[in-house]
Amino acid sequence: MNDNERKLQQEILSDAQRKAERLLARARSDAEKALAQQRQESGRSRSRRLAEAQREAETSARAITARIRHQVQSLWLQRRERCFDELFAAMLEDLENGQGIDRERSLRQLLQEALEALGPRPAVLRLGPAAAAVLTAAAVAEVQAALPAAAPLQRQVVDGLPGGLVVESSDGLRRFDNTYATRLKRLRGALRAQLSAGLPSTESDDEAHA
Repeated sequence: MNDNERKLQQEILSDAQRKAERLLARARSDAEKALAQQRQESGRSRSRRLAEAQREAETSARAITARIRHQVQSLWLQRRERCFDELFAAMLEDLENGQGIDRERSLRQLLQEALEALGPRPAVLRLGPAAAAVLTAAAVAEVQAALPAAAPLQRQVVDGLPGGLVVESSDGLRRFDNTYATRLKRLRGALRAQLSAGLPSTESDDEAHA
């Protein structure tokens, strides 16, 4: 857990603690008032009502504790999911901008994966202008030549297409979307599990993902 995550968790826990203390103080005050009233009574009735007031106070305290715990875990899960969303958005932005990657090598691998998935059949390769400037026709031919079997592949530059590429069979029956956005979406579950393994888990968290 990094410093920001620790700080976030601490803020949530501190806020929950303050709420719990206020609610518990109110419960104790109500119980004390009830006890004070019972002191004015005598005998068996006094003892019975004192015991009842004590049970009510204990029940109220347990209910408050359970409610606060649930609120803490709910807030923590919500904040953590927002952190995941922000992280994946940043990852996608880096991929789209080519930050920290060998753009040509990445596109070659994406193309190879897509062609292998479609098999040797005539197809159309679609990619945006930025990707087309890196994955040239010559680079495409090299990727095709490395495959066991190759088929005609038409290369199209499509304005507005997200980073990465899409390969579709010429008959339109098969399509492999290997844009970075779609690829990251496919990997999100596995990446999320890996990231979650490094974050603190709680009873409520475990129940939520059971």
